[in-house]
Amino acid sequence: FCTTTRVSLHKFHSFPMGNQPLRPPSPQPTSQHPPHHPICCTCLSDQQSSDEHSPNTANLEQIPSCLHFHCQSCLSDQIHQYFSIKNRSFLQIPCGFSTCDEKLPLKMVLEWATQEDKSKIQDVIQRTVPNEQKETYSLKEFGYFYNEKLQLRQIAKPEEKFFYISERHYDALGDAIVDYIQEQMQKYGLKKVPVNEAEENYIFVSDDFQEKERVIILCCGSGAVKAGQWARALCINDTLHTGSILDYLKQAREQDYGVIVLNPNQTHVRINGVPLEEKCDFMNPTRIPGPEKKDVRWIENSGSGGEHFIWAWDNFVGKSNKVKDVSLVAHSAGGYHTMDLLENRSSEVKDLVRGIGFTDAVHSVKQSDDFAREFLPRHAVNWITSKLPVNESIGRGGTRNSGCELRSAGTTSHEMTSSSCQKYLFEFLEEMINEAHQL
Repeated sequence: FCTTTRVSLHKFHSFPMGNQPLRPPSPQPTSQHPPHHPICCTCLSDQQSSDEHSPNTANLEQIPSCLHFHCQSCLSDQIHQYFSIKNRSFLQIPCGFSTCDEKLPLKMVLEWATQEDKSKIQDVIQRTVPNEQKETYSLKEFGYFYNEKLQLRQIAKPEEKFFYISERHYDALGDAIVDYIQEQMQKYGLKKVPVNEAEENYIFVSDDFQEKERVIILCCGSGAVKAGQWARALCINDTLHTGSILDYLKQAREQDYGVIVLNPNQTHVRINGVPLEEKCDFMNPTRIPGPEKKDVRWIENSGSGGEHFIWAWDNFVGKSNKVKDVSLVAHSAGGYHTMDLLENRSSEVKDLVRGIGFTDAVHSVKQSDDFAREFLPRHAVNWITSKLPVNESIGRGGTRNSGCELRSAGTTSHEMTSSSCQKYLFEFLEEMINEAHQL
C-alpha cells in the first residue's frame, strides 16, 4: 500500500504486536492523501479536476523515497515535461503527486523516459560529466569551452549552453572556470602571490607593480566567487564580460594602473578535506555538507576578508616607494572588507586613496567611525541596482547608510552592476585622481 508520508509509515512499523491495529485508518482520497491501495497518484490528482479521467491501477511503479505509485504513462509524461520542456536536471524531476517534493531516482528516470528523452539524457552525461575522479578538472574535461564572445558552450555542440545536472557538478565546473579565468588574468601581466608559506590563499598582482604610481585594487563579493570573478552564475550562464573582471583588467592596463586582485572568500581550510569519491559524485543531487567549526582551520593572513585586504595593502601598497594614487573597487560584500581597511589603515587611506567605486555594495558606516563618515562622501560612489538610467544620481546614503553618493548602475540585477557601470566607475576614479593633483 502507499502512505502519504514517511512519518506515517514509521508509525505503522512502531505499533506493538497484539491487539493493536495493523495500520492507521485509510483517509478518503483527496489531493493531499492518496489511497492505500495501489493506484496512480498522478491520475488521481487529475481526477480531482476532471471527472473524465479515470485513475490507472495497472502497470504501476512505486517511488522508493515517498512510496507513491505512478503508472508508466504518467512517469514518462512527468520526465518529458521537466527534462525536455522545462529544461530541468534529470536528477531533479519531482514525484507527480500533488505537493510531494521527493525526486525520481535516476534509475527510474532512465527506465521510464521515452526513448528520445533517454537518448538526450545519456548524451548530456557523456558530453559533460567526467568519467575519472580527480581533485581538479579542466574545462575541456567537462566538455565546455568559451567562444569568441566569452560565452560558455559545449565542445561537442557549440550551439548548446550550459546544462545543469547537480550542485556537485556545478561546483566542480565552477572551479574549472576559475582556473580558466585566472589563466586569462596572467595574459594581462598578473602573477599569483601566496599570502603565507603554506600557500593556502593568494592574491594576484601586476608583474610591474613596483614601477606603478597609480594602483587599482579589485575586491569581489561573498559566496563561491574567487579572485577574477564578480559573479559565478554570470560566468556560466551569460558571459565573462559580465561575470569576470577581465574587462576591468583591460581598462586598467589601458589607463596604466598597477593591479591587485583580492581573494577574500578563502578564509579557512578543511582539516581532513572532502573525500574524492564524495566530491566527484556528480550524479548525487544533494550538496556536499559544509564542515563543522571543529573541522576547519583559519588561514593565516586570511582569516577574514578584512584581514586579507589589509595583508595585501601592507605587503604591496605599504611597501611601495612609487605608489601615489590608489583606487578601490568593491562589489557587494566587498564593501565590508573595504570598511575594515578604512578603519584599520585610516591615515594611509587618507594619504593615498583617491576614489572608491562600490558596485551595489552592502556595507554600512558605523556612527563611531568618524574617519569613514568624513572620507566616503567626498571620495566614494556606490552604483546600486535601479531602473533609472545608468549613472543617474539617486542621492546620498539612503537606507543602506553607505556613507556616500548613490548612483544607478543601470540594471536591476545585483550581479550585473559591476559590468553595467564600468565606464562611469573608471571615469569617476580618473576624476578623483585629477582632483587630488589639482589641490
